[in-house]
Amino acid sequence: MSLFQKILNEYFTTEIKSQGLDYFEDDRVTNVRLEENTIIASVEGTEGYEVRVVFNRNMLPANLFCTCPYTGKLNCKHIAATLYKTNSFGFFTAKYYRDQIEKVFPSKVSQSNNIEVFQSKSTDETVIEINTAPDEEELRRQRVNAYHLEIERIKEEERFNGLKAMLSLLSEKNEKIQQAPPIRISYAIEQHGLQTKFKVLRERLRKDGTPDGNPKPIYKLNNEHISDLPLEEQLIIHLILTNSEYLINPFSNDMKNFRKYDGESHILNKVLESLTDKIVFDGKWDYRSTDRLNVHADYATPTLNIDKIEDEIFIWLEFDFKDYKQIDVCSTSPILDKPLWIQFKRDIFRLKHISFPQYFVFFNQKEKIKIHSRYEEYFEQNILNKIASVFPIRSNTYNMTQLKVNPIKQIFFEEIDGELTGSLKFRYSTFHFGYEQSQAISSVIVDNSIIQIIRDVNFETESVSQIRSLNIAFYDDGTFKPKAEPIEFLFASIPLLKDLGFEIFGVDKLKNYSINFDSPKLKFNLSSGIDWFDVSTDLSFGQQIVPFEELINSIKNNSRYIRLDDGSTGLIPERWLKKLQNRLNFVDLKKSSLRISKLNFNFFEDLEDENVEFNPDENFISYQKRLIEFKEIKSHIIPKLFKGTLRPYQKSGYDWLMFLKEFQFGGILADDMGLGKTVQVLALLSNLSQKNVTSPSIVIAPTSVVFNWLNEIERFTPNLKVLNHTGTERVKESIGHFAEFDLVITSYPILVRDIDNFKQIEFQYVILDESQKIKNPTSLTAKSAFELKAKNRLCLTGTPIENNLLEIWSQMNFINPGYLGSLKKFNDNIRIKIEKDKDEETSDYLKKLLFPFVLRRTKSIVASELPEKSEIIHYCEMTEEQKSVYDIWRESIKTEVMSEIQDKGLQKSSFKIIEGLLRLRQICNHPILINNSYKKNSGKVDEFKDLIQRVTEEGHKVLVFSQFVQMLEILKHELVKEKISFEYLTGKTKNRQECVENFQNNPEIKVFLISLKAGGVGLNLTAADYVFHIDPWWNPAVEMQATDRSHRIGQDKKVFVYKFITKESIEEKILNLQEQKKTLIENIISTESGVFKNLTTEDISFLLS
Repeated sequence: MSLFQKILNEYFTTEIKSQGLDYFEDDRVTNVRLEENTIIASVEGTEGYEVRVVFNRNMLPANLFCTCPYTGKLNCKHIAATLYKTNSFGFFTAKYYRDQIEKVFPSKVSQSNNIEVFQSKSTDETVIEINTAPDEEELRRQRVNAYHLEIERIKEEERFNGLKAMLSLLSEKNEKIQQAPPIRISYAIEQHGLQTKFKVLRERLRKDGTPDGNPKPIYKLNNEHISDLPLEEQLIIHLILTNSEYLINPFSNDMKNFRKYDGESHILNKVLESLTDKIVFDGKWDYRSTDRLNVHADYATPTLNIDKIEDEIFIWLEFDFKDYKQIDVCSTSPILDKPLWIQFKRDIFRLKHISFPQYFVFFNQKEKIKIHSRYEEYFEQNILNKIASVFPIRSNTYNMTQLKVNPIKQIFFEEIDGELTGSLKFRYSTFHFGYEQSQAISSVIVDNSIIQIIRDVNFETESVSQIRSLNIAFYDDGTFKPKAEPIEFLFASIPLLKDLGFEIFGVDKLKNYSINFDSPKLKFNLSSGIDWFDVSTDLSFGQQIVPFEELINSIKNNSRYIRLDDGSTGLIPERWLKKLQNRLNFVDLKKSSLRISKLNFNFFEDLEDENVEFNPDENFISYQKRLIEFKEIKSHIIPKLFKGTLRPYQKSGYDWLMFLKEFQFGGILADDMGLGKTVQVLALLSNLSQKNVTSPSIVIAPTSVVFNWLNEIERFTPNLKVLNHTGTERVKESIGHFAEFDLVITSYPILVRDIDNFKQIEFQYVILDESQKIKNPTSLTAKSAFELKAKNRLCLTGTPIENNLLEIWSQMNFINPGYLGSLKKFNDNIRIKIEKDKDEETSDYLKKLLFPFVLRRTKSIVASELPEKSEIIHYCEMTEEQKSVYDIWRESIKTEVMSEIQDKGLQKSSFKIIEGLLRLRQICNHPILINNSYKKNSGKVDEFKDLIQRVTEEGHKVLVFSQFVQMLEILKHELVKEKISFEYLTGKTKNRQECVENFQNNPEIKVFLISLKAGGVGLNLTAADYVFHIDPWWNPAVEMQATDRSHRIGQDKKVFVYKFITKESIEEKILNLQEQKKTLIENIISTESGVFKNLTTEDISFLLS
């Protein structure tokens, strides 16, 4: 593999390489130049972009940069195009450019075991390269030396810039002297018969810019001659010096017979193309100004003359070029044969639509070709038609007519050596011409008359452009080969080509690339089970039937192409593929059918079109009719036994719960914290108690919330017979007594312990409160919940998604088992597509699936029914002693953490990271949390004392949350000193209900100290109108839940939330990261995602900075 190919494969995707090649072939890369070891170029894209590629000593890119906004994988197409352009000049193969790159780098003068010393060629500076890791002291010394060297470099640069400015000022005050460059590069072309020599010339210039003598040839490349030239011209000079002579072989295309001439036509063609704006001399003379040649980019047009004089036919070839008319080929000289360049007088130009052998026939005669009368018939029957198809003809012998018709563009496909090949042709009336015959006039012989076909050159040129746009390799003879897979190319290009007006031939005769253009037909046969539909499918292309298994495999593999029994390939419509691909993730695949949950009634949505047929059974039709006739959720009367009034949005929630009950759907009531999910469910259970049901319902809640349920039941539904199945005194041996109750209340820990008893009963309702408790589907809690039997299932949560989509799968799998498919399928095909690949289509489809079963209202929606809430960031300054402790720990932790990340990677360093960040957060609260011997103050505690004093003196009640129980102990000690009455709740608190009631009802109790983990959810603490968050948590949703203990329905005062943040610390950075990393999955349903699980190495470094 070549160096250039290796670079392309390593630095660019396949698609980008193809786009870069297209840009290069479209001549979008300009102003290419080499500055030291850096290629700089301009690329014309959507806008003009600058590309820079820095090369190392081994000619490999060390840095690639483009000003475009590309953010995809690897590097952009503009950089790729630049490298293609550079390679076309021989940059990666020519020794000259390797030498130029090598000169930039210092040369090696000595070597030891771990240090290589190089002496720079341009300065006296010594450069040290490390091969193996030195010790810490050596690294420190090198950093210090590098710092001082950089300072000296900056000073030197400033002195240089100052000198430039002074010289510029002097030049403004004095008469300017134009200083011409001392050397000018020019070129020479020397032609002898079929041999051409190219030369590079150097001429010295006087100060006024005029030549100082005649130019002299350069035989050896010297950088001082060309260093100031653009890269393109440097490359051309290199090409000339390495391909200086060329010999045209008129009898063979094999150049091996001419080894003494090292030139190659395709290289020298580039040379000639580049000389159109350069000074070029005739190499036969002494390079005087009178010996100038003009190299033209324009083409000359050939004309074949056929005249009959007496009994003989004369044939000769002439050209028209610019002001020259009827140039006889014998007066020209060939310069290059592929393509054909010739010289006439002092002009060098190309000939159009003629090969060198055709040219040589006339050139070699040195006079007109004469055909005797006895060969006239043979000439007219066997030769005239052939040469007429090649050349425009001028004749006074034959009858000549002109034909002007609209052309038809045609493409002929065939397989050549197993490869798909297309040919471009043009039909004028009944006459066909290939692209290689493209010229203004083509002649054909009909009944000894010459018909001149007027070709539509613009039409043909446009047709070629249309073909080139198809991602193909297009050749000069009008043939082309697809760069993509042939089958893919045919399906994509043939409809497009037909739309563009091309006639297509040969596709039906292809063997290896046979395609079936019949419109596919998809048939669904549906039969109903108890909770599912069985669906078999038939896919057909005309008479070709696709087996079910092959169809499923194509959908799974995202392949639109499917092999048919007759060897042809069919194309599955993309709209089917995309829709079915997502939907297959939510069904069970059987050997020859699909099993779809009845809840997944929108599986067939948007699939209907003229090529899709449905054959449902009567049960499916009946079920579908019931759903179709459903217009809206009905309004239901609140049961008389319900003691309370529902707010309007709560009444809507109750009606939605009744809708779920009617259709026996499970649901997630996901209202914000504090909007009264409990009371809406109690209204539902009150309705149920009027129906004489024979089995109880069960509510499973966090331990801290159980007493809240008991209180709310006593308040709103005192008629319900309730069993509190918690604590050590519960009956564990049997649950036969459950049937005596309407409702059983228990906790998640009890659910796990007593699951063997619970799963023996089929409950009316199983209701999970704070259902994020089962967010991990592999946990014992979730597995126990999945085992419960119930006619109806509900989840209640303010945060249905905290970190990832597996959490919503777990809750949906509880309320509607199997609805979202298996856990593995969901994780591999849904979660990763949405979270990692940002697949909007998959996200939208999941949203559609969830929509009927999730009801979420936020406080912003029902804002008119809640008091206002204000959030204040309360910054705290560390004391001097505290700041000193923080800085010492931060530096130590940063060194340890970053070192471990470097050694083990981010994932395996998580324990060290968590431990380090925890220590810093503790110091922000109070250094005593990590060092019991610390005797000084804490800035945050001082701020707390000041603020709590003021707030309580004004008669307000305050909730104080902290993640650290030890911090709450410190605050507790301060409240005791200040004689402020308080309640205290942590995970060890037994009498939770008494604590809550005392705070709610006792006006003397002003403060409630609460551990965030123990009291962040489930408590109703509306007596407080101030909330203090002593320390920030990674997940802002957890803080919001804690705040909602106060800011909830029942609160009649404005709520003030204070977040205590230590300035210039990790806490301030956590606040910043919360803002940066709020990855809301709003297009699904959810709260803000936790931050810590998304931390990167850069984030860790930021936190510890």
